[in-house]
Amino acid sequence: MFQLTEEEFKPLMSQIVTSNATERKTGRGGIRKLPYAFTEQGVAMLSSVLKSIQIIFKILKELVAKDAKPTAREPIGFVVPKKK
Repeated sequence: MFQLTEEEFKPLMSQIVTSNATERKTGRGGIRKLPYAFTEQGVAMLSSVLKSIQIIFKILKELVAKDAKPTAREPIGFVVPKKK
């Protein structure tokens, strides 16, 4: 994640409907600080974190639905590999 420069932000201002630069400098309305952006790799990393958080919530919901602690013999809603 990095903060955009004024040069990088100017072309985006018209696309995201922001106040002009003079309003930003005087502190009246608009964006007071330059926005942050993600690199392509940063977006990929963030999406993997968010997916793992969603999986954790699914597991917790299953545990609450069962209203008991899981045991070694009871799967809690996701695939358990078969023993050979």
